[in-house]
Amino acid sequence: MQISDAILELLRRCLLVAGCREVCGVLLEGADGKQEFFRLNNFAVENHRFTTADFEFRRARRYAEHRGLRRIAFIHSHLRGTLMSLDDERFFLKDTIPWVIVTLEADRLIWRAFEDRPQATRGHSSTT
Repeated sequence: MQISDAILELLRRCLLVAGCREVCGVLLEGADGKQEFFRLNNFAVENHRFTTADFEFRRARRYAEHRGLRRIAFIHSHLRGTLMSLDDERFFLKDTIPWVIVTLEADRLIWRAFEDRPQATRGHSSTT
């Protein structure tokens, strides 16, 4: 999984601004390899969680289709660590695209990609 430096910096800034609120969205990519992060609304009442609605995913899908982009990953943040929670695993196993979990450690973005469904708790980790 490759994520552009521009997207990684955008995610870092989103997490800094969000504080205790989780950030979630879809990583999109054009035929030219240019990436976009389409942020989804987080409707969770509690901090440190994300809840989004089906219409948010449909909104992202329509945006991508109208611009000729493909969905390459679902991204969301955790306050600490990049391992999947049990809820994450449950939803990941129902999805068809890779997941990326991001977090901040001392203002540095840490991320882990989960691509293989049978090994949901294992991933590829990176630091920027």
